Amino acid sequence: MLSIHRLYQQSGRAPVVVLLAFFSAFFCSGNVFAGEETPLVLTVPAYADGSHRYYHELLVEALGAAGQPVVLETLAPHLPWRRAMAMLEQGAISLMWLPQTPELDTRFIRCGPGLTRGLAVRRLLFIRPGAQKDYDGVKTLADFRKLGKVAGIGKGWPEQEAWEKKRLPYTVQDGEWRVLYQRVASGDRGVDYLPRGASEMVLESRQHPELEVERRLLFVSGGDFHFYLGRYAAEHDALISAALEKAAESGLMAGLIREFWGDVAKELGLEKRIKIYLDPPGKTPGPRTKEAGKPGPP
Repeated sequence: MLSIHRLYQQSGRAPVVVLLAFFSAFFCSGNVFAGEETPLVLTVPAYADGSHRYYHELLVEALGAAGQPVVLETLAPHLPWRRAMAMLEQGAISLMWLPQTPELDTRFIRCGPGLTRGLAVRRLLFIRPGAQKDYDGVKTLADFRKLGKVAGIGKGWPEQEAWEKKRLPYTVQDGEWRVLYQRVASGDRGVDYLPRGASEMVLESRQHPELEVERRLLFVSGGDFHFYLGRYAAEHDALISAALEKAAESGLMAGLIREFWGDVAKELGLEKRIKIYLDPPGKTPGPRTKEAGKPGPP
């Protein structure tokens, strides 16, 4: 039915990985997308740590199930955040998976439903080894605030607004945010912890043995990660959104979450943790504005 071929090529500057998903229209009779035969080419980021794999596979399988062949052209690993955002705005990147924020909703086109079923906005903390005792007495947001611990937050992350509203100390890492792992581990660079979504923590906790996952707390907010399209890829919004909605309804998305991240709730003990709400429980993203990400003059 659906076959995925990964071809490795060399461009003039950096390796390019092309993922081809072919889905025969013979198997899609009656599907509204069955007439789409020309592959849809999308340029997307990829990362050396493999954190992109779920999002790539979701795009490939959701569009494939809708009868739309897709070619994902990926850029060099670990593209700096600021550069990636500029490339998305300029059209050099077609789409990215990003945490939903009002600013991003204005700059780009939020496409389809949430991608992680809320796992990305259920945050745990990376802390230094041996620091767990500092957090053991925390039962409320007020208790946590009294610790005076400083969070390391990447520029543009939704945590920046959430921590500001809750009067929690933080420092913003401009540029390459991944240096925050080392800043936390070193213990002498003004950063006490690094908040990460549950879906991210499953992978990263294995990649960073120099850090510990705080064992008792879970910081919860509304929203989720979404695909954001750059304005020059706006024409693909309806197609991708419909395919993702169907993937969410059919169980395809849930199946891929299990395949790539396993039983996150069980592995990280999410249900047993003390929940600290950064938003009112049940808050969801606001509606998309029709003008968001609308193409401007050439």
